Amino acid sequence: MRFGILGPFEVADDEGRVLALGGRKQRSVLAILLLSAGEVVPSDRLIEELWGERAPATAAKTIQVYVSNLRKALGDGVLVTRPGGYMLPVTAADVDAAQFEALATEGQGSLHAGDFRRAAGLLSEALGLWRGPVLADFAYESFAQAKVARLEESRLAALEDRIDAELGLGKHARLVGELEGLVREHPLRERPVAQLMLALYRSGRQADALEVYRRSSELWRDELGLEPSPRLRELERSILNQDTVVEPPPPAAPAPPCDLPVPATAFVGRRRELTELAALLQGGGTRLVTLTGAGGSGKTRLALRVAETCAADYRDGTWFVAFADVTDPGLIAATISQTLELGEASGMAPVRRLEQWLGTRQVLLVLDNLEQLADGTAVLAEVLSACPRLTLLVTSREPLHLSGEQQYEVPVLEPDDAVALFEGRTRAVAPGLIVHPKLAGAICARLDYLPLAIELAAARTKALAPGDILRRLDTRLPLLTGGPRDAPRRQQTLRATLDWSYELLDAGQRQLFARLAVFAGGCTFAAAEAVCHAELDTLQALVDRSLLRTNGQRYWMLPTLREYGLERFEQTGEAEELRRLHVRWFVGLIHSEGLDAHVPWTSALLDRVRAERENFRGALEWAAESGDHEAVARLTFALTFYWWVNQGQLQEAGRWVATALEHLAEYPPWLRVGVLSAATNLAWWRGEQKQALAFSDQALAILPQVGDPNFVCDVMMSNGILAIERGDLNDARTTIEDVMRLAREHNLRLPLTRALVNLGDIAIGQGRLDEGRSLLEEAVDCPEDPTSEPNLVAVINLSQIAALQGRYRDAASLGRTALAVALDHGDQLRAVWATFHIAWALAELGELQRSGRLIGAATAFLENAGFARTRSDLLCEKGVLDALHRRLAADAVHTVVQQGRDTPLGEALSDALTERPQLSAALPPPRGSI
Repeated sequence: MRFGILGPFEVADDEGRVLALGGRKQRSVLAILLLSAGEVVPSDRLIEELWGERAPATAAKTIQVYVSNLRKALGDGVLVTRPGGYMLPVTAADVDAAQFEALATEGQGSLHAGDFRRAAGLLSEALGLWRGPVLADFAYESFAQAKVARLEESRLAALEDRIDAELGLGKHARLVGELEGLVREHPLRERPVAQLMLALYRSGRQADALEVYRRSSELWRDELGLEPSPRLRELERSILNQDTVVEPPPPAAPAPPCDLPVPATAFVGRRRELTELAALLQGGGTRLVTLTGAGGSGKTRLALRVAETCAADYRDGTWFVAFADVTDPGLIAATISQTLELGEASGMAPVRRLEQWLGTRQVLLVLDNLEQLADGTAVLAEVLSACPRLTLLVTSREPLHLSGEQQYEVPVLEPDDAVALFEGRTRAVAPGLIVHPKLAGAICARLDYLPLAIELAAARTKALAPGDILRRLDTRLPLLTGGPRDAPRRQQTLRATLDWSYELLDAGQRQLFARLAVFAGGCTFAAAEAVCHAELDTLQALVDRSLLRTNGQRYWMLPTLREYGLERFEQTGEAEELRRLHVRWFVGLIHSEGLDAHVPWTSALLDRVRAERENFRGALEWAAESGDHEAVARLTFALTFYWWVNQGQLQEAGRWVATALEHLAEYPPWLRVGVLSAATNLAWWRGEQKQALAFSDQALAILPQVGDPNFVCDVMMSNGILAIERGDLNDARTTIEDVMRLAREHNLRLPLTRALVNLGDIAIGQGRLDEGRSLLEEAVDCPEDPTSEPNLVAVINLSQIAALQGRYRDAASLGRTALAVALDHGDQLRAVWATFHIAWALAELGELQRSGRLIGAATAFLENAGFARTRSDLLCEKGVLDALHRRLAADAVHTVVQQGRDTPLGEALSDALTERPQLSAALPPPRGSI
């Protein structure tokens, strides 16, 4: 929600629509809660504010009805009930008044620092948020009056600060009329009187300035019995004496020539880029800086801003030279000469004429859009060599590859800057529209934070609600049209911008660009070579032209560029063959990484799977569409164990396991066992024990056809785990001991470690804690990789034993060790398991609020993902809740656990990992004690 109080009270939803909030009293309830945002407002106070001493007997019930209606209007979670009343948990970004105060404070700081131009801009932006008197529809209600008075005073102070900033810029003449009105409206405020006197005097109206002083002095004496302040009397004396202190600011020294186009819209963000580029230009050692970047990334706008910032450093001038419409590489020097209005010299080539004029002049030239003239840019090296004080700032979608060139790739916008750009451009086309920052952020993220795409999307807000824009951005290119008519044609739609870049490629580069779109999540060079027949030089050419990005190990496209690339890909006639090669490559990757051979988990392995997860999805979809059932099965078998489960993606796993099972009879025996093993484990995770047992029995029947002891151990282990869950611990123990013997016989470290971990779990369930601890410690020492998955589970179970034995500090320490490894692996499931155990330990150590939040967050993850609850996490949850209920009231326990459920998982895991001083001494006594 966005809440507006700088004018009539209004609330807009996340799509920018102003909500209907009901009648006056119902709206008053929301206004009161907003003015106490973040605090619980008791029902009694709401009743008093609405009815005073004449409250009806049904007032409490009526308040409940108002709150219920407001919840329907606002949506879930916006207005919450707390013990004793209600609360509106909004942030500063949600309220226009908070935005105003932040801008006004920043503007005041700039004013005090003497940066009048920036101060004037910030303060004007702050004042522009006002739509009228504060809470115009509630201005005379008692609950609003304090806020109204404070904000009105802040508005006047910001207005006076803005006037001071503009006086500092020498704009005294244009301020006179505004100040005369301000003094009439607020005749008892001294600051506007002083500002009006100064503006009149600087405009050559000394007598009028002194008359303002005389009239105001008389009024204050008559009305207040007060004399003007010493500062105002000193100003009058200075005006009488025509002191230099009240003279207008001296005119600035004549600025060097600066022929830069003035953009029609405000520049947003790019603080880091501006700082870095200014440092390059001002250092003196860099005379050729080339800004590269994807089409629409804002290269031209950034170059203009940098040139404007640095123009004063170039004594002989700064010029902007546009090359967008120049197609002949031989016209570079002539185009620059024409911009400089040099004219032709008889018998002298344009480049020599240019060199003659520039000579030793200190000049900055901004050369825009040189990408289509790359074959002719060598002439710039000649000019730079002949003109030692010349500096070139170039924009191009590829480097010039000239000696001394400093390449600077223009990144996409930072998320906050992107939101500011979207909101600013939206206000320009739809002034009354309020866009929630989260919605604006989601739109900008979908547009890859590309400035041009963001501006084109903002232009659509005149016809579409922001929420509709976000929904339509699944396919970006058709929506992003309708840019300003005075923009270059290629910038009026994003597709035209991308067409421009594509047409500048040669045939081989176009072909590879289209082919690479087959990779949904980027690729390695080896993958590009195998699937797309890529050559390194061509890949590098696409990187140079900002159509491809690389970190030295992987290549990828921005999603918007890939969408365009896919359109070209479908036109090539080779899409089917390339998709077949893509599937073959990623099935081969599963095998080469050992994901179908029970290799232990490592951080490096899971990082590799994470990097390719979108490609695996694409390969699965294409394999299923083309009827390559074995490829579907091989990918599903591996990803169930190495990705989907540990990320809590059981729904996706379930879809593909079901698809793989449809063609089970077509697979070789080892793959049938693998798919059934995945199905067994998935059913177990979901709590579907009968289904899991049926899949396990099918796998056992096929085992005699499979020679790999890894598969035998895996199926037997599943049977043992299922026996644990149904409570048949003796049968489970016998089965898992058989797995351990088989693992020792074949020297299989991973199955051996898993057997030890599960035997330890059985011992815990039977109360044999010392035996369980011994087994688990042996498991920790067993694997070749000490951070493997069964090793991690062993440490988690050791934490459980420590808690059961009352060693809570040890339990917390072991839990954090496991959590750190799980986070390093990116394994959310085991991280949550570790968090359960940490929460139990913290509850017993006295960190009640924190443990309650952690248990809430961990439980919510399992429920949302669809995991069945295990004996272990139920035990931890009971331990936490028992500890909380011993010391807190039931509603307080519910509140703190709910706070955890509402906490993002990453934030909760980070909190669990942090060790804090113990709070046992500060514990409240158990409830009911004396």
